Amino acid sequence: MKRIWLAGAMLVLVTLACNFSFSTASIDEAYMSVDEEGSAKAESYAPNDTFFAIIELKNAPDDTDLKAMWSVVEVPGEEAGTELETVEGTSGSGQVWFKLESDSPWPAGKYRVEIFLNDSKKETLDFEVIDPASE
Repeated sequence: MKRIWLAGAMLVLVTLACNFSFSTASIDEAYMSVDEEGSAKAESYAPNDTFFAIIELKNAPDDTDLKAMWSVVEVPGEEAGTELETVEGTSGSGQVWFKLESDSPWPAGKYRVEIFLNDSKKETLDFEVIDPASE
């Protein structure tokens, strides 16, 4: 009788410990692009360009949390790690894009966008701005 009670108590504890939400959402592909359609992949941009981070989300329910955190990696006069912008939203499976734009030209240098899926960092995309005048 004691073994049955112990087994029952263990089953209840395991059930309570496993009360969490599980998602099969994943990022199939992530890349930088010159436009929101993702028509051309990019690793570098001109100072007046808008940056687009494209992700292909799969197995994602419509309420999947996404976040893109844009930051400086190596830009003269800027501190490395400086956050430029963070964008959050929800989406289901399919193509999702994030963009970063500015009213003034971007300084030449290296930048990064980190993509989070349900509060977990999944992708890091590095890119750079090249000033054609300095070449």
